Amino acid sequence: MEVYIYGQDDTEDYRKIEMMLAPCQEDTTTNTKCNKSKDKLIEYLGPLDFMVLYNNQRVDPLDFKTPIVNELNIKNRQVNEAEPNFIHSKIIQNMFEDDSSYYMTGFENTTEFWSFNYGQPQVSAWREYPEKYKISGMEILFSYD
Repeated sequence: MEVYIYGQDDTEDYRKIEMMLAPCQEDTTTNTKCNKSKDKLIEYLGPLDFMVLYNNQRVDPLDFKTPIVNELNIKNRQVNEAEPNFIHSKIIQNMFEDDSSYYMTGFENTTEFWSFNYGQPQVSAWREYPEKYKISGMEILFSYD
């Protein structure tokens, strides 16, 4: 099995990285040996477990002085190794605007912060074993919107 990391979609407003588990392809130059059988590969892998540790920011509506909370999160997703799938996730730039004040002077306080949306497993269209088959993967989109 090989791990591919893609990050080719790169524009100012949109960036993406995808980590994918795919069946290995035999290479005669390096004598790479692969499981030819899909059933043997699935048996070898067993249940897949994705664990992500990430920094996150969120708004605490009860804290008026420092409403942005920095936190460290860990999340876990288990996926079925027998069904091609992927996890769609997104890093989002958010904006918090507070335009109220005690004297109602019209002063507006704007704060930018980042959050991570760790998605649920979804079915993959890559189902042609072994040429175009995705065992599992995780896609992370970077959005400035």
